[in-house]
Amino acid sequence: MAPFDYILLFGLSSASAYWLMVWNKYQSLKVHPQNIGQYLQNLKIRQDWLDEHSENELSMLLAQQLRKRFGQPVNTQVRIQATQTDKTRIDIDVAEGKVGIEVKLSKSLQSANERNRLLGQVELYKEKKYNQQNLILVVVGKRHLAENHFLQDIKALLNKKKINFVYLQTI
Repeated sequence: MAPFDYILLFGLSSASAYWLMVWNKYQSLKVHPQNIGQYLQNLKIRQDWLDEHSENELSMLLAQQLRKRFGQPVNTQVRIQATQTDKTRIDIDVAEGKVGIEVKLSKSLQSANERNRLLGQVELYKEKKYNQQNLILVVVGKRHLAENHFLQDIKALLNKKKINFVYLQTI
C-alpha cells in the first residue's frame, strides 16, 4: 500500500469511530425506559438532602434532571385519568406519556400498608396509561435498604408485571 492509502484508511476509520460515538450518544438520549432507568440509577442524591426534603420535592428534583438530560417535556403530578372525580396522579411523566415514573422513599416502604398501596398504584398506572413496559418505579434510600426482603419482594412482583424497577442509593 502507498502512504496515501494508509492516510485514507486512517481518515475513514477515524470518521467511522466519530459517527459511531455520535450515534451511541444519540441512542442514550432517546426517551426509553432503559435509558431513563440507567440515568436515574447513576444520579447522586445526598442522604442529608433527602432527610430534609419530601418525596414530592425529590420528584421535582428528578424531573428537573431528566429535563436537562433528555431535552423533553417532563411534568410532575400528572393526572392519569382526565376526570374531575379521579385524582390519580403519577409522580413524573416524560415526553407526554412515553415514560411514567413513580417515586418512593425506601423508608416509607417498610410499612406493609405503604407497600400494598404502591402495588395498587403501579397496577392502576399500567392499566390506564403506561402499558408498554414504559413504567418505572424509582425507590430512593440508603444502601443497606436496597437488599431488604420487602424491596426484593416488590422488585420480583414488578418484574412479573413487566414494570421497571430502579433503586437509587443515596450518598
